[in-house]
Amino acid sequence: MGHRHEETQLTPSSRGEEQVTEEVPWLTLLAHPDPSRVGERLALPLLASGREVRLARLEPVFQALRAQDARPLDERSISRQPIRLVPGADGSVTLDVTATRTAVTAGGEPVDGRRTFSPADVQRGVVLQVGRRVVLLLHRMPLHAAVDEPGFGLVGESAAVVRLRREVRRLAPLDVPVLLRGETGTGKELVARALHDAGPRHNKAFVAVNMGVLTPSLAAAELFGAVRGAYTGAERARNGFFLAEELTALRKAALGKALDDGERPWPPAELVARLARYDWPGNVRELRNVARRLAIAGRSASAEELRGLLDDAIAEPGDSGSVAPKSPPAVTSSPLSYRQSHEVREEELLEALEANRWRIRSTAKQLGISRTTLYAMIDRSPAIRRASEISAEEIAACKERHGGDVEAMAAELRVSSDGLRQRLRQLAER
Repeated sequence: MGHRHEETQLTPSSRGEEQVTEEVPWLTLLAHPDPSRVGERLALPLLASGREVRLARLEPVFQALRAQDARPLDERSISRQPIRLVPGADGSVTLDVTATRTAVTAGGEPVDGRRTFSPADVQRGVVLQVGRRVVLLLHRMPLHAAVDEPGFGLVGESAAVVRLRREVRRLAPLDVPVLLRGETGTGKELVARALHDAGPRHNKAFVAVNMGVLTPSLAAAELFGAVRGAYTGAERARNGFFLAEELTALRKAALGKALDDGERPWPPAELVARLARYDWPGNVRELRNVARRLAIAGRSASAEELRGLLDDAIAEPGDSGSVAPKSPPAVTSSPLSYRQSHEVREEELLEALEANRWRIRSTAKQLGISRTTLYAMIDRSPAIRRASEISAEEIAACKERHGGDVEAMAAELRVSSDGLRQRLRQLAER
């Protein structure tokens, strides 16, 4: 007899106390001379009720996350003369700086006089740099979002993240399988770890395995280990993911800690504002990689060096010639309009991949789709094989023909260069 297997999909709950209440505008601190204050926030129910809000050096007070103290911005580059946030009848918000000496930018553009943000702008989030060293996010989230709610390692204070954390809290104590669904790079592994850390097995090992890069013949060895000679190429015994306790710290990087000297907060407010405005087409994975590079550069890097590093991190890789960095979209502009996967024919997909030598970024740009959509289309296409399916012998022969040029190898093998690099790393570890 078989056992009944249930799958639980992690989706926002609509029952009982987990139901999300009315959303109102909020201000959340993204950068401040005191780094410990990042994440503090202020609900703005007055705006929702049709009354204006005044923002200055000493008013209003921001509530610290998971703490009881509340305090004003208290930053000397912000005037005591207030910035006014004025609500519109249609749900818009007007930023009025006519009565203050504080320099304000929105979406990277200086605000001179008044600037109105539509309800859609506020829903997406408006990045405001106030003075020289403070960055705020004007956005919407539930009015009664608890400041002492456990974070479970999920960073963010948007309405979607608040709902996600509540679902983690609801499901973590249950002894049932949980199905996490989402596009590549959206953070499924982060949510899986949050469920583990919040559940009854939090003191046990958490092991994440990307099954997509394992061939069927090697999956068992990767998971459970193998003795020498168990399969072709097994030159030594190896531990599997379920045998090695040291893998509890799998793929963690020591990034160090940024310290504040009181005069030069790190990273600079301008850089934080730009990071907040960037659309992150590569999802959580791209954010993690950029954050790692910035942390490695650390406080020793100048503002110009950090800007150059960021330009390089979000530029199109692998293309010949000079490449212009991708500029973050202005907050007040419409969101990027991507095509849906069903709008792209199989022939068009293959032609674009060939034309771009199987480079993911440039192919996605030509097709007008996101990279996550392109990865999903490649996975579904019967005409495209995965790099993980190519034999070591075929890769070795191709590598010899092209002298190790991964781009040329990917073009010949008709696989993405990213996938091929991952396959090469996997083969090198054997």
